[in-house]
Amino acid sequence: MVEPLLKQRYEILQVLQQAPLVEQFLGCDTQAVQRDQCSIYAFAVQDHHPEILDYARQLFDYEVQRLVQLSQHPTIPNYIDSFEAEGKFYVVQQWLPGQTLAQILAAVPHSTVSLVFDLLRSLASTLAFVHEHNTLHCNLSPQNIVWHEASQSWIILNFGAFYQVGLLGIDPAGDVQLLGRLGVPGYIPDDEQTPLNPQYDFYSLGMIALEALLGERPTQPQTWRDRLTTPVEGSLADCLNRLLTGAYTRATEIIEDLQDTELVAPPTLAKETEARRQTYQAPPTFSDTVSFSDLLLDELPPDTLLAGRYRLVHPLSHGGFGQTYLAVDEQFPGQPQCVVKKLKPQHDSPRIHKIARQMFQREAEVLSRLGQHPQIPQLMAHFEEDEEFYLVEEFIDGHDLEAELPLKIKLPEVRVVRLLTDILEVLSFVHDQKVVHRDLKPANIRRRKHDSQLVLIDFGAVKQLNDVMIEADGKTKLTVSIGTAGFAPSEQTQGRPRLSSDVYAVGMLGIQALTGVDPEAIPQDPKTGELLWQPLAKASPALESVMSQMVRYDFRQRYPSARQALQALQQLNAPQRSPESLEAPKTAEVIPTNRLKRYLLPLGLTAGLTLVGGVGVLGYQLGWFNPSIQALRQRIVESTVEIHHADGQGFSTGVLIEGTSYECRVLTNRRAIDAGREVTVVLGGSNKTVDTIKTFEGLDLVELNISSEMASCGYPALPLGDSTQIRQEEGVYLGGFVQPQGMEMIEHDLLPTTIEQVLEIPITGGYRLAYSTAMQRSLPGNVVVNRRGQVVGIHGSVADDLLNAKSQGLSWAIPIRTYLIATESSRENPDTAKRLQDEADQFFAAQRYEESLAAYERLIQLRPKRPEPWYGKGSSLYNLQRYEEAIEAYDEALALREENSLIWYSRGNAYFLLEQYEAAKESYERALQYKTDYFTALNNLGLTWQALEDYDQALEIYEAVIELRPQYHSAWNNKGTILSLQGDWTGAIAAYDQAIQLRPTFSNAWYNRAIAYSQQNDIPNALASLKEAIALRKLWSQTAQEDTNFEKLRTNPEFRALVGL
Repeated sequence: MVEPLLKQRYEILQVLQQAPLVEQFLGCDTQAVQRDQCSIYAFAVQDHHPEILDYARQLFDYEVQRLVQLSQHPTIPNYIDSFEAEGKFYVVQQWLPGQTLAQILAAVPHSTVSLVFDLLRSLASTLAFVHEHNTLHCNLSPQNIVWHEASQSWIILNFGAFYQVGLLGIDPAGDVQLLGRLGVPGYIPDDEQTPLNPQYDFYSLGMIALEALLGERPTQPQTWRDRLTTPVEGSLADCLNRLLTGAYTRATEIIEDLQDTELVAPPTLAKETEARRQTYQAPPTFSDTVSFSDLLLDELPPDTLLAGRYRLVHPLSHGGFGQTYLAVDEQFPGQPQCVVKKLKPQHDSPRIHKIARQMFQREAEVLSRLGQHPQIPQLMAHFEEDEEFYLVEEFIDGHDLEAELPLKIKLPEVRVVRLLTDILEVLSFVHDQKVVHRDLKPANIRRRKHDSQLVLIDFGAVKQLNDVMIEADGKTKLTVSIGTAGFAPSEQTQGRPRLSSDVYAVGMLGIQALTGVDPEAIPQDPKTGELLWQPLAKASPALESVMSQMVRYDFRQRYPSARQALQALQQLNAPQRSPESLEAPKTAEVIPTNRLKRYLLPLGLTAGLTLVGGVGVLGYQLGWFNPSIQALRQRIVESTVEIHHADGQGFSTGVLIEGTSYECRVLTNRRAIDAGREVTVVLGGSNKTVDTIKTFEGLDLVELNISSEMASCGYPALPLGDSTQIRQEEGVYLGGFVQPQGMEMIEHDLLPTTIEQVLEIPITGGYRLAYSTAMQRSLPGNVVVNRRGQVVGIHGSVADDLLNAKSQGLSWAIPIRTYLIATESSRENPDTAKRLQDEADQFFAAQRYEESLAAYERLIQLRPKRPEPWYGKGSSLYNLQRYEEAIEAYDEALALREENSLIWYSRGNAYFLLEQYEAAKESYERALQYKTDYFTALNNLGLTWQALEDYDQALEIYEAVIELRPQYHSAWNNKGTILSLQGDWTGAIAAYDQAIQLRPTFSNAWYNRAIAYSQQNDIPNALASLKEAIALRKLWSQTAQEDTNFEKLRTNPEFRALVGL
């Protein structure tokens, strides 16, 4: 029985779920000002054995810490509180009302392919964040996924981690174990031996997608294709197979597979899904007001014939304007496809229906006028049938901009400027007609397949600026309550849209492209309401100024219409890429600590999660539970490392422990660095330079820190326990290696030891071990672990004044966790360095390179032995085109971190731009020495051979890049360039075709293909390719005017008109 008021604070309003392992309640926080509603979960321990309760408390506390971190993501409810009461563990989270996916599937059993496609992308994006935090969900099912209308997003609930407290039990050996499987049966792998790793979640994701497609959960997932009524092919089919077979290792792979895919289903399925961002309607001022957005919809069955000619094929989307269908016009030759939008008045009263008819006619007139523009769908017909209203529009075959703007991906500035320019050019026409679109967002902007032009769609909600809202009492009000959260400014959500409201939406689209951040997640200044997007992007000051004015909070401070915004954008002196056929090396990227290393190598979950016996759930790494002796021994062996002395005089051992991002931490005994000798640590078969050594006053314990190119250390590491919780009667294990006199170091069996004595020393928790069996001399640094596999000490001596307490057969263990907690506040204050680092990073990201250079130089004064500020200085100088000085700074960074491939790569770029190709070649080769799959370095190595006119060698390298990364469009373009230089025009065209297929907006390849066709006297294809190149980048028209490759076209009238001769 649950108390009506928990913790004297949380009132239970409703029981939502009651199950053996969990109860869920809707509650309210009585201490909150607004008595905010909240979700309350209660997890019960089934066995109240003292040892189980102890483990449950440790587990619960640890999982809560992970949940706090995960709550930072916008699609995971915020953490509010946690506590233990009456033998149960409670978690309180933000209440996010909405329909569960299970409810949605019950109402609409067979989802469209596009909805499933969008669902997978959205959930995979959230899982990528979850897995980056070394966490699993382990409880994914339709019941735990909610569509939250207010934020227009899928929310993931009910992480499986906390269910563990109810699955704890005592096994026959007397150890606490997890006696049961996590997850919902039917959504987890059938094999009970399946480890807890990312594939566990991916299988659940695949089963959810299949249930959405089939209308029921398949009992035999491997035969899912046989059950479909609509065939699923291409990347979606491949994605489903990979989800169910464990082929994915990272959630980002799922996103990559789906982000640029066009869906195919007979006869043709346009990828027009609004599932991720359905149009919302702000509440009207008066309860009886009627607006065009009040027109609701009843779904029509496929094959319905409207107006005697429009045959519905299937629904495409639900939006604020109505329900949209793909249809065919049976009375037009060829039966072309079209889009039918259906609306129905919400109220049945004749007066309201009359009002709706008048608004519908006015709406159709606006759409007819707008459809005169080639980048706005034409209105083909409008009619009323059975008191319902229909619009028939041109079908735009292509994909929407959501496919080109995936979250967490930042687009380069030049591409963002081109994108905004293209949108504003069309929107300027709309605003010239005194029309506000009112729902501009990526889903409502499509890239047409046949010409790659952008098309503005979904004008169902547009109105002339002087439209009125007609109320039930006959009064009028200027207001339209349509828009999309994140893209609609404040005046629009209040029902007073202006032309500048559309400008705001385009600006937000640009900010999403530059930052990779969802517009709703952009922080705001609490005092002014202005968006604080600039630190999240890398934009030039000029572009930053234009975009900031586009999204000002006060509409009067924005550009008044798209025309003025377009003019400001066109005046930017954005740097243009040299119009050469080969692609120049990329500019050295951002420097900062963490971000420098993140650029080096993206997080791989196999390295970050599954190295040591698989990942657990929400921090369940290595488990809170007793592993087998054999498994524990293996973990210790994998985590034990050799520490080599630079003088070649022997070696020591240490143990890798869990650390912070982009760092490996090794604990060992002070004897490893006696006499100040330099050491290296053997990781992955190679010696790694130690960046910093942390010593501890009064203790023979040291910590060695080694920078990692991955988000995690990338090697097996043991978790830390807390030595203050060591029970003297429980005992510990001593693991690692021994070195008999005069012999090589050998691994010894895991050695159980008893705790002889626990003493109060300057660092709480020091204890003395008594060996239960005879043991040969151990090397300093052997690890001490508890029965759960957590590091609780390092074998060695403690403070010198306690050495006299040592006796035969006894030895000290140096506590770990307590020390690290105790010394956190006693470290050297890093505030100054962090402030300088953040300041330098922000200047660099804003392309204010003079200021970033000054900040990095100040940071070098503070941290001269760290490579990051030297690299930042070099990158700032690089972007100031001071290449010789940049190389000097890179050399300083390499003296501190020689094996850093990114620094070698950036050094090579600087030499390349100085046209010192031999030096550039050497730098690229060194980058590849330390990172053999560094495909951009390999590509630029090919460019150096090309600049040296060794075309055979360059071609061989480009083919190697393609073999390494087949989807890398630049390598295909470069291959085409070499084949052109060798006179193989047919082979060059094939290579350019491949580049264009991979990146349809890659103007270089279109231009180069035009040259190749021209050389083959294929004039139509040459002109068609050149037209595409110029449409993507107008600069090509100027280039073509003087390009001798087009001499055969010089007198052609179409060519002359195209390039402006």
